[in-house]
Amino acid sequence: MAGDEGVRLSVPQQPVGWIELFYDLVFVAAVITFSDAVGFDSGLPSIGSVAAAFTALWLVWLATTLHANRYRDDGAIQRVLVLAQMLLLTVNALAVGDGFDAHPGLLSVTYALLAVDLAIMYARSVHGSDEEVRLARIRRNQYFAAAVPIVVGALAPEPVRIGLWVIGVFLLAWPTLGFRAGRLGTVPPFDEHHFLERFGLMTIIVCGESFVKVALLAADGSLDGIDITVLVTMFVFVFAIWWSYFDDVPHAGVRDGAGSTAVWLVGHLLLQLSLAGVAVGYAKLLSYELGATLGGDKSLLVTMPLVGILVALAMIGPCSRRVPQRALVAWRLGVALATTALAIVIWRVQWISAEGAAIVLTLIALVYAGVASRILLRTRVVGDVVRPVGPARH
Repeated sequence: MAGDEGVRLSVPQQPVGWIELFYDLVFVAAVITFSDAVGFDSGLPSIGSVAAAFTALWLVWLATTLHANRYRDDGAIQRVLVLAQMLLLTVNALAVGDGFDAHPGLLSVTYALLAVDLAIMYARSVHGSDEEVRLARIRRNQYFAAAVPIVVGALAPEPVRIGLWVIGVFLLAWPTLGFRAGRLGTVPPFDEHHFLERFGLMTIIVCGESFVKVALLAADGSLDGIDITVLVTMFVFVFAIWWSYFDDVPHAGVRDGAGSTAVWLVGHLLLQLSLAGVAVGYAKLLSYELGATLGGDKSLLVTMPLVGILVALAMIGPCSRRVPQRALVAWRLGVALATTALAIVIWRVQWISAEGAAIVLTLIALVYAGVASRILLRTRVVGDVVRPVGPARH
């Protein structure tokens, strides 16, 4: 049997709770503030740091989602723990927005407390069947262990602090993504219906918050031609991604196997990170006048989020129960390669206007979504979408 927890034969369907939806809204609103950091400094080191911070907080969100999926606790203490996470996430995100060098101690302490919060959630779940007790005890210990190097990093000089942060985030990511030393196999079975709904809601919230972020920037002052062009094109772009995702992923489920589940999760991380990047790219276009040539570095900020979205969907698809996948994956990767080539040309030649880039990018997204919807008609989903997903028996 591949896994510490085994496979449950049936898992009851549970809707996403109101506290979970509130938590998701606060989480996305917090992490979207990361775009402020890239807005001031769009260099590669800044983008990498912000992407790392997004990943670290997303892992906390995922761990909380998995706990809610496995242990349906909506009591007063659980709500207090979720509320504490919301506050810590917000403070941590605001600190990241100021730059990693501005508040290193605050970053360390708030993230360590997030890991402790997760540990307490699982510590409260040490009850019920032997399987549930064992899983809760393991997760409690793992998340407490993850907090230690992070909080120590608050007192360390920068090179050591960064190393300790990496160790702490790795210790948190390892159980959350379903790994254990030596092999895959610790992803527990879960309620697939709840899981797909939670990821779908998170994706649509990120889409909405990204658009709102750009709309607020455009409304800061009087609207002009570039503002309207950017807002309209971004709205259509986000619609195209919504269309492509929700025509496919929520209906296709997750294929059995811990490895497939882990890749499906990482694909969603890349997808949601790229959707947040869309806000950064389109926000940069607002600084141009109509007809002004798009700068080379800005062209990459605008185009590469679409590449990330397409690669993410190409990762998620083969890990679902939709078959066949070859045409979908080929189309997604092909459009990603074409978009990358276009980005390089714009970067090197600098021949297109800001509004022209926004229009072209939106047209690419629409064409992609339209063709993908036609390819989906030639596929089918194998199995029941609400069956439990977990490591397969051997």
